[in-house]
Amino acid sequence: MIVEFSFGNFRSFKDIQTLHLQATKTKSKYPYIDENNSFPIGKYDLLKSKVIYGANASGKTSVLRALVTFLRIIQDSFKKEDIIEAMIEPFLLAEGQSDKPTFFQISFLYENIPFRYGAQFSNGKVLDEWLFGTPGQQEVYYFIREGMDVKINENKFKEAKRLTNIPKGEQPIYSETSLFLTVANASHRKLAKNLVSYFKDSFVLLSGLDDSGMMDRALSELEDHAFKQKLNDLMAAADLGIKSVEKIDINPEDLPEDVKKQLSELTEGKKLGFVVVAKEIFNEKGNKVSEINLNLHTDESAGTKKMFALSPFIFSALEEGKILFIDEFDARLHPRLTRKIVELFNSKITNPRNAQLIVVSHDTNLLDAKLLRRDQISLVDKDKYGASSIKSLVEFKGIRNNASFEKDYLDGKYGAVPFLNQMDSLFISENLEHA
Repeated sequence: MIVEFSFGNFRSFKDIQTLHLQATKTKSKYPYIDENNSFPIGKYDLLKSKVIYGANASGKTSVLRALVTFLRIIQDSFKKEDIIEAMIEPFLLAEGQSDKPTFFQISFLYENIPFRYGAQFSNGKVLDEWLFGTPGQQEVYYFIREGMDVKINENKFKEAKRLTNIPKGEQPIYSETSLFLTVANASHRKLAKNLVSYFKDSFVLLSGLDDSGMMDRALSELEDHAFKQKLNDLMAAADLGIKSVEKIDINPEDLPEDVKKQLSELTEGKKLGFVVVAKEIFNEKGNKVSEINLNLHTDESAGTKKMFALSPFIFSALEEGKILFIDEFDARLHPRLTRKIVELFNSKITNPRNAQLIVVSHDTNLLDAKLLRRDQISLVDKDKYGASSIKSLVEFKGIRNNASFEKDYLDGKYGAVPFLNQMDSLFISENLEHA
């Protein structure tokens, strides 16, 4: 479970900002929203979903990009010594800011123990790194790093002590360009290995625009009968007019040699196939007379294809209690579908393992007190100096729990919307010149 993610000096975010998943003391207008949309775990009360809004180019996508960057560095800094330099993008619109450290910190629960892990980077190197945890009443450090000096708490992280006991004249296995946690994982230190695996397996980040890899995953999952049944139920519930979904395999041996060779190079050993969806045919009286199979890729809408591509990630998140992040959530999806997906995560019935959903969206249909609490809505805004900030709706003063979130947002009460007045003047001026 994620409690919060903080980052600073990254892309359009100059100062350290925090995306909070911890529920506040705020109360919804509707008691069932408070009952369903958050869950207690240890000393925390966490949110099941979070929707991030903001104008185009405000920095919304950079929130998830910051998390992607940190997770990628955690996974790969030991084997890719240039990954920090390649992925870190400091704020560039303030003099001297690009030389300041980029900050990342994620607070999360692993096996119900709260942890706080973070690092600072500059000029392709690790400046600082830390891991704290609260296995008891008080938070304690597991390790603290400053430059190349690492201090280990032998009561909590003794397994990593050997990595810091460097014989005189030898170099440590970790370096200025690698995280200590990553190196400890590569060295098979149990806690480090568990935490890195947790970040890899439990944090799922998707683009709502590029679904090619997602399509491949969904296609392969169709071979599983249980998945196919759930998918059929989801498609029917989504009111897409689809009765069933089937995968049709292609035998490469039945293809001409030149086509077979080309496909072999393109698919790299993957199984060939396509997806058909069954739809009903009705007569003039409205009675069903037969069914027809249509090709998902050529005959169905972009929204139907996206729903198919998202399905395995939604199912696995709900079934395994994962944390699912989706950028451009509403792209190609009808507002009723986006709302239904959020409802799946907010429900105690469909989300018994307390999976968390964090999405970036322009779909104001979700700004509804009957769906979300105020602390489940975050807004990204950019000031006149090009610096982005993020704040939850609950941080705005004077916002009542019975307010019309959607109307107030579109009216600009919360900021984080584009200012379009000057666009009219462009055309007015041009018309006057030609009058």
